[in-house]
Amino acid sequence: MKPMALFRGEVDTRIEIEAPMARVWDLVATVENYGKWNPFVVMGRGTPVLNGFITVRARPSERVAKTFTPRITRLVPGRELRWLGHFLFPGLVDGEHIHELVPLSENRTLYVHRDEFAGLLVPLVWPRLERVTRKGFIAMNEALKREAEKRG
Repeated sequence: MKPMALFRGEVDTRIEIEAPMARVWDLVATVENYGKWNPFVVMGRGTPVLNGFITVRARPSERVAKTFTPRITRLVPGRELRWLGHFLFPGLVDGEHIHELVPLSENRTLYVHRDEFAGLLVPLVWPRLERVTRKGFIAMNEALKREAEKRG
């Protein structure tokens, strides 16, 4: 379920990874290990379960780390993981964080990493939010690629 809002914005990044989808999925879905390899989401607790909650600590490149307890909104094992978090309370800045895996070949995976933002404050913070999120996503994507490819 997408949050209702007057303004929406999306950050969409993608990276090709020379690794099987199962290996990439293991890294993405095991949030407890994010602190070992992830420069953007530096801490994770919990196991993703549909409609359940996890705890993540995000450190955008230019900001102090913030801890969120998002709800898992979609879980397709091996393919897609989504969670919805809020800044302060729902409706101000809501972000649905999306991880999608697309097979390119047996040992090659496209990782699609997106965030869909909505909320009353989004128009005020969008330029900075978009810039900082994109930079963090790119750092995470590159780290995921390195980690998945080195395990091969």
